[in-house]
Amino acid sequence: MKEVDFINSFFEEIRQPILNLYKKRTEIESSTKTDPTDYLTKADLFVQSSFLERLYKYFPEDRLVGEESGFSDYSESMRGRTWLIDPIDGTANFLRGYFPIFCVGIAFSIGSEVVVSGVLVPTSGEIYLAEKGSGAYKNDGTKIKVSNTSTL
Repeated sequence: MKEVDFINSFFEEIRQPILNLYKKRTEIESSTKTDPTDYLTKADLFVQSSFLERLYKYFPEDRLVGEESGFSDYSESMRGRTWLIDPIDGTANFLRGYFPIFCVGIAFSIGSEVVVSGVLVPTSGEIYLAEKGSGAYKNDGTKIKVSNTSTL
């Protein structure tokens, strides 16, 4: 399985469970990490552990660097195949529900070069995928790119 397809299929699989947790966000246990505004929830741990389980099934030799629970030993001098995950980016939004925009971000690198990445926005169902040499796309097939605007 190609890495970009692996990310996409994980996003498709995990979206509904994340939405189910979001609906029950007032019941979810949360804590803070080193900063009082840096939250950790059951949803963060669920997404990261689900990814880890799936990763070891398809790519058992690969390394995972995750934001949660002891997987944060990223080094610029990494060698080999490494996956990076932020299981719930925007945890404060997730917990509060006032602004329902949060996402899951995943990147795959070989050495220090990121070659594939993806973002899932669970509340809208949008998935954005990028692969070195192939460009970046939204899940509706729309090619995305950086703006040509040089000033604002």
